[in-house]
Amino acid sequence: MQPPTKPRLAAAWVAAAAGTVPLAAVHVCLAVSIGAGTVLPCLPYVDGGTSISRACRTEPAVHLFRALVLPSSVAIAATWWIASGWLARERLAGERPRRWMLGLGLVGALFLVLYATFLGTQGDAYRWMRRIGVYLFFAGTSIAELILTIALARSRPPALERWVRRAMIGACTLMVAAGPLNLLAERVVVEDRAACFFEWWFALAMIGYPLLLARVWDRAGVSLELDVGPTSGTRP
Repeated sequence: MQPPTKPRLAAAWVAAAAGTVPLAAVHVCLAVSIGAGTVLPCLPYVDGGTSISRACRTEPAVHLFRALVLPSSVAIAATWWIASGWLARERLAGERPRRWMLGLGLVGALFLVLYATFLGTQGDAYRWMRRIGVYLFFAGTSIAELILTIALARSRPPALERWVRRAMIGACTLMVAAGPLNLLAERVVVEDRAACFFEWWFALAMIGYPLLLARVWDRAGVSLELDVGPTSGTRP
């Protein structure tokens, strides 16, 4: 008698959650803040009318933001853990880039928790922790995505469609351009609309990236074996 097969979870669902939930959180919070009157009506991808932090840090939006983003950091961390194992198993990248990618990705997920935890709090210490959290989340995640993109662009696995590869490269190119422009605008432009504009586009490229990875994993059939313990009728 063959042992019962263990249930499996498609890795594409994990990557999809890592991208969809944070994207939904940011845009729903923007709509809630505009509706509550804490943010003026705007189209930040066009006019840079508000920052992501300002759109999500006031009540009631901040509670919704925490409720969605804090659990999604687990999906983000899991995505990088799965990606590292997948690259190793398929021999798509060497050990060093895999370690850097995994380490930076986990750092990004950890500091997203720090950022969301202290978002909306008062005081210089809390403001410093929010800034550190968001900067390291953006930096760690974007560099990890760049490492993964380079590895896939070089190895070109069969599951990587041409349009997905181009979209990944395009997302990384946008981040490489928008990131420095955002920092430059913060320092040299009195009106902060330019900085907010670049910030929204950077975040869209970075947070939406896992959706492209989900497409690759779906085509490749990448899945996780779930250990749910002993089944009914069996002894532990």
